[in-house]
Amino acid sequence: MNSSKKYINGLLLISLIVSISIFLSSYLYIGSISSAIILGMIINYFFNLDKSFRDGINFSEKKLLSVAIVFMGASLNLSILSAIGTKVIFIIILIIIVAIFSSLIIGRIFNLSSSLSLLIGLGNGICGSSAIAGASSIIKSKKDDVALSISAINLLGTLGIFLLPLSINTFFSGDFNNIGIIIGSTIQAVGQVTATGFMMGNDVGEFAVIIKMIRILMLGPILILITFFYSLSTSKSSKSKSFIFPPFIIGFTLFVIAANFNFIPIFLLSILKILSKYALLFAMAGIGLNISLKSMIYKGPKVFLVALLSFSLQIALSMYLLS
Repeated sequence: MNSSKKYINGLLLISLIVSISIFLSSYLYIGSISSAIILGMIINYFFNLDKSFRDGINFSEKKLLSVAIVFMGASLNLSILSAIGTKVIFIIILIIIVAIFSSLIIGRIFNLSSSLSLLIGLGNGICGSSAIAGASSIIKSKKDDVALSISAINLLGTLGIFLLPLSINTFFSGDFNNIGIIIGSTIQAVGQVTATGFMMGNDVGEFAVIIKMIRILMLGPILILITFFYSLSTSKSSKSKSFIFPPFIIGFTLFVIAANFNFIPIFLLSILKILSKYALLFAMAGIGLNISLKSMIYKGPKVFLVALLSFSLQIALSMYLLS
């Protein structure tokens, strides 16, 4: 009982932050995840939280993040791949690769760390906050880098809702399928893809969401590859040849398999999706409470510029491939 009491203050504070962030997300386009991070940073900046809050905050940041990623696997439907041709899947994979490597190259030009640049690339290339959160646990990213990349990507996706349709109408002429591919393969979050697509028509919106779902399916393989390469790099530096998957990657994979082979009841899938969403919100609020607002102000514009340039390359490539 005493051991559980030490988490109460931190969890209550985070619950309040999450509740406020969900409320604000109805009025702000940046979304509840970015709101949770920003609120956490503001509280950390203006209030000197004592030790009684730390255990709950650290539990949310570390443990609940893993829970969120594991349960995320249950919401991935592999059957959607059969609805799309191999050419479209190839285009999606190519755009993801360009997003990641362009972020690494541009980030280096702007003197960002490789881990921060990778998070930006993954956020742009796959599925925004979820991809950043998953990768950050593998490569042991700094809390500041996680918050910066998520905030920049969410802001960029919000701007994309309004700017991408303008770009498509100005520079691209194609059918609704191709427009849907451009939107679904570039805009970061599902909600942002939905808003952008349906703004340009119901057919465009429906196809864009399907393309976006395929991008999300790439999260598992990408995280496994990152785990493999990160393990190789760390084993070389530590002269150890062991290759160990993080437990949450194993859990994520098992849930993907279980969900797609109907081992999980349908009613439970919706519950797991909700649990994943809230666990991620709690984790992001915990990260916000552990980072410095000053670093966001100092590095934020540079991070956003790198994300913007990478995002622009994604859009240009998708238009070129589909023209």
